[in-house]
Amino acid sequence: VDIVMIFIAIGLGMALPYAILLLKPGLLDRLPRGGAWTDIVRQSFGWLLAGAAIFFAQSLFPASVDKALWFAFLAGMMLWVLATSLRATDRASRWAAPLSSLPALALVYLSAGIWPVPSQGIPWQPLEATQIAEIVNLHRPALVEFTAQWCLNCRFLEQTVYGDARVVQALRTRGVVPLQVDLTRPNPELQSLLAAYGGAGLPFVAILNPHGREIGHLSGLFSADALVRGLNAIQP
Repeated sequence: VDIVMIFIAIGLGMALPYAILLLKPGLLDRLPRGGAWTDIVRQSFGWLLAGAAIFFAQSLFPASVDKALWFAFLAGMMLWVLATSLRATDRASRWAAPLSSLPALALVYLSAGIWPVPSQGIPWQPLEATQIAEIVNLHRPALVEFTAQWCLNCRFLEQTVYGDARVVQALRTRGVVPLQVDLTRPNPELQSLLAAYGGAGLPFVAILNPHGREIGHLSGLFSADALVRGLNAIQP
């Protein structure tokens, strides 16, 4: 995935409606007027904010509690959609609740750990704080990914870049050990390791040579090509 193209597509998508209205001003007369459906849309923002609150608070609870919170959120929102649609007296209002709940549903999908795992993905090994000193004893190159449950960009990379066949092949060819650092909950030792590699936020991945020294890192959203180039730079 070309990261630049992603942002270009986002920009074009945001500008397209305005461009169409500039070319066809008469379309303004066809836009839906305000009514009961606009109140429903405003109510849906409350569900989106509630989902955001769960998203940012989930690092404070065990994984089992996170799942229960998301299930309760999803059940409550579905009941609201059903009740609102049944009470609606016009077509626009009946469709307002289901359609306006889609962003909140997307938030649940992205945040609740229900992304499918790539079949050819990287077999990550968890790296705990007590194992940091053992990195230099691997005597093999390593790829250290810093991630968190609340990091949506990390999830995106795990489903795209880290699942890319070229990345997986480069790891196997060079005998790279894939290590994963979970920063879902604060950990001073692991956060110090992130800072030692030059990281300030997530996503972040460090590439280490067989002696345990960092030879490169990538942060934010990056492409599979960039990661493959970094892996190919590993020297014995």
